[in-house]
Formats: sequence, C-alpha cells, structure tokens
Amino acid sequence: MSTASERFVPSGTFDEFEIVRKLGEGAMGQVFLCRDLKLERLVAVKFLRHAARDEEVKGRFWIEARAIARLSHPNVVTVFRLGEMDGMPYLVSEFVEGQSLDRLHMPLEAGRAVTIGLAIARGLAAAHKRGVLHRDLKPANVMMTTEGEIKLLDFGLAKLLDPVAVTSVSLESLLPIKVDEAVRDPALAATLRSSEEIAATLPASSDSISASSKTPTIRRIALKAALSPGGFSMTQTGSMLGTPLYMAPEIWKGQRASAAADVYSFGALLFELLSGRPPHDAESIEALYVRVAEQDAEPLSRILPAVDPRLCGIVDKCLRRSIGDRYPSAVQLCADLEALVVSQTGSQTGFLSALVPTKYRRPLGVAGVIGVLLLGAIGLRDSSWLRSPMAKIAGGQFEMGSASIEIKSAFVWCQREAGKDCPLTAYEREQPVHTVQVSPFEIDRTEVTNGEFARWLNSLSNLLVSEEQTVHQDGVLLANLYPTYQPSFGLTYDSKRKIFSSVGGFDHRPVSQVSWIAAQRYCSAHGKRLPTEAEWELAARGTTSRRFPWGHEEPSCNGVIVSRLPQLGCADKGVGPRDVGTASQDRTPEGVFDLAGNMREWVMDRFVPRYTPCEPVCKDPFQNLGPSNAPVERVVRGGGWNLESAASRGAARGRWRENEAPQDTGFRCVRSTVKLKGMDGG
Repeated sequence: MSTASERFVPSGTFDEFEIVRKLGEGAMGQVFLCRDLKLERLVAVKFLRHAARDEEVKGRFWIEARAIARLSHPNVVTVFRLGEMDGMPYLVSEFVEGQSLDRLHMPLEAGRAVTIGLAIARGLAAAHKRGVLHRDLKPANVMMTTEGEIKLLDFGLAKLLDPVAVTSVSLESLLPIKVDEAVRDPALAATLRSSEEIAATLPASSDSISASSKTPTIRRIALKAALSPGGFSMTQTGSMLGTPLYMAPEIWKGQRASAAADVYSFGALLFELLSGRPPHDAESIEALYVRVAEQDAEPLSRILPAVDPRLCGIVDKCLRRSIGDRYPSAVQLCADLEALVVSQTGSQTGFLSALVPTKYRRPLGVAGVIGVLLLGAIGLRDSSWLRSPMAKIAGGQFEMGSASIEIKSAFVWCQREAGKDCPLTAYEREQPVHTVQVSPFEIDRTEVTNGEFARWLNSLSNLLVSEEQTVHQDGVLLANLYPTYQPSFGLTYDSKRKIFSSVGGFDHRPVSQVSWIAAQRYCSAHGKRLPTEAEWELAARGTTSRRFPWGHEEPSCNGVIVSRLPQLGCADKGVGPRDVGTASQDRTPEGVFDLAGNMREWVMDRFVPRYTPCEPVCKDPFQNLGPSNAPVERVVRGGGWNLESAASRGAARGRWRENEAPQDTGFRCVRSTVKLKGMDGG
C-alpha cells in the first residue's frame, strides 16, 4: 500500500522554483530540474520521501542536511538550500551536466584515471575535514561534466535515507533477491545491468537464492546485475549503507561507517578505473561477502605491471581489510596522490606518460602528448568531427516530445521574451511524450551552406529562373533567391553566365529559402536523405532527452544564433545567420552544430498536430500520412536566428508547406540504412 509520501507530486511552481522537467525517481524520492526564478539559474531539486515518514526522522534530516550544505569544494556538487513542501523535505543543489563515471569505457589510460581519482580524493578530503562522510561512493555517484570537471554527487544522502545507526546485520538479511521471470528477456537483463541516475533499492523477498544451490543461469545474471557497477544500492532501513561492490569489509559486518570506509570505496573505484573491473566480484551476494571479508584484493601491480608501482601501492593501501592498515581518511590519501603527481611535473612529457615505466612506453612526441592531454580534458566528447563531415549517432531508445509541465515552462519563457507573439498551440504540438527506438545513422555536422547549394544548382539541367529570383525544375519550386529580409546573405544568379553563387562573403552561411522538395533532392543527389523527426530529435537531445543540444543550460546570446530580431533578447548581435559551426555553445557531445539556432531545418515527416504514439515502442517512426484534401505540410525542427529563445529547445517543432521556400529554414542530411515506408516527394 502506497503512503502519502510515495504519492507525492510537486506542483509546477513552489517557493522560488519552477519545475522544468523530471530527471528521475528512485529509492530516495524524486529529482527535478528546476529554474530558480529569483537567481535565474537551473538547479536540481531532490524531494526525499524517506525523510518525510515521521517527525523524528525529519529532525535528523535537517541536522544532517545542514552539515552537507556547509560543504563547499569544486569537486563536490554544491547544496544551495533546504526546504519543505507539503511536509516533503527537499534539497536544492547545483545542476551538473555530463556523464557519470559508470558510463565510461574502462579501463582508462593511467594518467586519465589518476586525474579523475585525484579530483575525487580532493572532494572527499574536504568533506572528511568537516566530519562529513559520503557512505555510498561509487562510479554512478561521480559526474564528469561537459567541461571535463569531476563532481561528487549525493554526499551523505545514504545516511539521510537511513539515519538509524546500524549496529549489526546478519548475512541472511542481505541474501534475498526476487528475480521476476521477465528477466529472461535479454533487453530487461541489460536494463538491470545499466546505471541509473538514482540508485534503486535491493528488494527484499522470501525467495532467497543460495550460492550453494543450483542457481539457474538467468538468476545468476540477475545477481550479477545486482552486484554490478551502478546496480542495486543497499541503502535500506535496517541494512547496510553503500553499494556491494564498493563497500568496505566492516560495513558488510554491520559496523559503523567511518572515513576509512569511504577510503575503501575510493580504492575500489580507482581500481576499477585502472583495471576495468572491481577488486572483488562474485556470482552471488554471499560469495561476494566471503571474498570481501576474508580475502585481500589482488595487488594492482600484478594486474597492471606497466603502471607506476607507487600508484598501485596507494590503491592497494585503500583496499586493506583492516581499518588500521588503510588511510584513516581521504586527507592522507589525497596528500599521497598529490605527492605522486608533483613528483612527475619536472619531466618532459609530464605526469601522463611518467606513470608508465620507460620500457612499456612508445614515444608520443610533444604533439602526441598535447593531443592526449587535450582529449583527456575534453572528457567523453567525440573528437572525430575534426576529420569527418558527418557525425555517427549510435541510435537508441529515448522519450520523444515534451510533457505538459515542459510545454507550460516553454510557453511562459516565450511570453517573457516575446510578449503576446507566443501561441500556446505552437508548443502543444510537442505532445504526447512517447518512447522511440531509432536505428544508428550519420548526420551532417553542419547545415548545408550557400556555397554547397549553389554548386548543386549549377550541376542541374532544365532549370527555370524567373526574374532572376525563383528557381523551378519541372514546375516545382526549388528556391527563392531574394530573401524578404535585408541585407541579403543568401544566393544570387548571374543571368548572363547562367551561374548560381553566394552573395559576397556568405559562402559558409546556411542556405535558406529553399523548399522541402529541393532539400530532399539535394540530399538524394549526395546519397543521403533528410532526417526523420525522430532522428533529428535524437541527434539534438540524446537518449537522455536533454533540453538543448548541449544540455540543459539556456542559450546565451554569444553562444547560440537565436533571438536576433529587433524586439527579441539578442537583437544587439545583429540580424541574420552566421557561418555554420561557429556558435560556441550550440554543439552536441557528438559534434553536431547549430541544431538550436542559425536556421530552422526541414525534416522528412509530414506535419501532424500531435504525435502518433505506438505500443510499446515506436521503431524508427516516420509520418507520411496526412489529410488528402490539404496541401502537404512538412515538419521543420530547431531554432533560428529570427525566433525566440524557447524555439531553440530540442523538442520544438514547426511546419511549412513543402512547395514553399521559407526565409528562416534550411536543412542538413543523414545517411541511414533504414527504409522509410511510403517515402515520397523526392
């Protein structure tokens, strides 16, 4: 039976915050991305249902939360304030964009692993100096931001969720795991192994699984999932605090948490970053318990003989079974790591290559070292855009569209900027939210430019240019050369030489005033096609449905080419688009540019006022049906230089007739093996 706290749903606005979207939900409660209306910034608000169960627990929550809020360090996510809504306590913290470490492909190169480890150690040391413990340090609780910074999440939340001191825990209380027969589905098994933003809770059940029994393969898989990085958390009332693969031996035995237990968890994390696996692994919880409690972790130097033995020694010391043999806190651990780094700063190639003994090195040269350091600083961003005109999108499943609360937020934002010129219906067309599965594809990194389009026009025959303005082929409008805005920065036509070209100096500006038919014919001539709506939105929002192509932070006038008409917020930047790929903020992690601004873009789909969801998942959806007695309208996606900032969201969508050439709309192409049913108009 659900409690009031479990049914709790916050209102769209509370205190000084406005909810933008829900980020996740789990054992701890719910997490929302919110806009701080007073300070005009995005924040993460965590409603903690466990702390609302009774007044005694709530009182302890306030004490613990205030201690966490006093932490201030670059490597720790900052808690801004505490609050309460309808009896539900909440924490307001900085919103961090990036990826958790459990999403990294391990093992990492030694220099990068140590750079990450040192940042974690510094944040942990700052907390230990103030007497604050983490209690659940694991890769899923460490974020690498889009700028390459390292941030520790959820400091002390394990205790906030379970503030009752644990004195003893029997092994039997840890063993029960109920495995639903649905886990036979490989996709669900993969889901169990995946990392969640908010840790789930290891379920209790009478259906115990014994390591000595003949455990079915499928149940061993589920046990493995429970023990895997980012798997089930064991932060239940009356049980341990932590996650099995990273818990210290004394925590397994029910002893109180200490700074030394955090040190053990840090050692397990760094061990995994370097070796690609945790220090202890097992097919069952009881087997894992035995290994952690009775066996030392294998020395890291035996696994990685090429790594500096001093680094291996630091990791091994963190993982000692006896508390007295470990670093007493992260303060001493951090000091040893920093001393190791400092000892290498005088070498020519620096700390990165010095971690690997000479006999194992291959010469990098100065350029090679700089390149490795640069890629390490960038983090997980794809660097292939430096050499390829198309970005590879891996495909995947995501939630397409906008929830009603997101639509309301965008509508209010538009009204603040553009006044009454904001029809609500323009945002309601982003409904309903539906699950979409998209196959892998490649997409142009930038919009097609004036120069590229002019060269294509020059390759065509049977063109009719009317009054040196409109371009037709076989009676179909391809382009309108004279834009309705001034000054002109599009295409021009030399009637004497019968040659198309760009207006002077605008060869690299995105082409506009081209019809959907022209865009599709251009792509087809280059062995491609226009993207579907689903492909375009996946490229812009990723599988996490980020709000903008770069993340969740709102666009800046300097970073995105949007809102540049006289009455809008970035009017001082000047009317019109800019060269493709030059907007510093408007770039996805895969290196796709200008999805939020510059020009809106044609996509394949016919326009319908609302999405047509399918059950359970829409596989490579493509809308090609519409009213037979109406002109064919096609969807346009993305923001543009002349549109309000709210149009730069990755979910925003508009429409134009396919045989018209709108002044603010261009296009880009994709390459895919997916065959679209009923594709026409090419």
